[in-house]
Amino acid sequence: DRVLKGRHNRFRKVNHPVVEDEPSTSHNQPERVQEALQQERTMSIIYHADNSFESLDLAVSDQDDYDHIFKSLTDLVRLHREESEASSTALQALQYHWLDLGHTMEVLGDGSLGLSDFLQLADRLDLTASIGTQKLTLLFKEHCQGLKRKTDHLTFG
Repeated sequence: DRVLKGRHNRFRKVNHPVVEDEPSTSHNQPERVQEALQQERTMSIIYHADNSFESLDLAVSDQDDYDHIFKSLTDLVRLHREESEASSTALQALQYHWLDLGHTMEVLGDGSLGLSDFLQLADRLDLTASIGTQKLTLLFKEHCQGLKRKTDHLTFG
């Protein structure tokens, strides 16, 4: 969801921080964490999980590492937001079901969806029982013809 930079209240409650470092410098880990806290080289990654917001709080001892991590994370958040805005909720739901059926997105790399794939998705969404295979097939072919495409593949590209 977002990355917050700098000191936050939660960092005041540091008891026994978990720090991964090379064994040769493990004797000064608490001091390095305290230094990172004092220099405000901290960040919180806020994310949505189980209908609530959670955070991963980081204290980074090296300024260059801190800058690189923060820039990378903010770039990822920005990219995620851009991509989320670019794709509709309906498309995301179809992608979810497509992947959950065991398919990969690479299969759609050429931008086409075959009739059998369409019917499999329709069945997954419980449309086959209510609409029927024949009507779904007809709808699929009419849509393809309306797009002036072959009637055996729906093309997205």
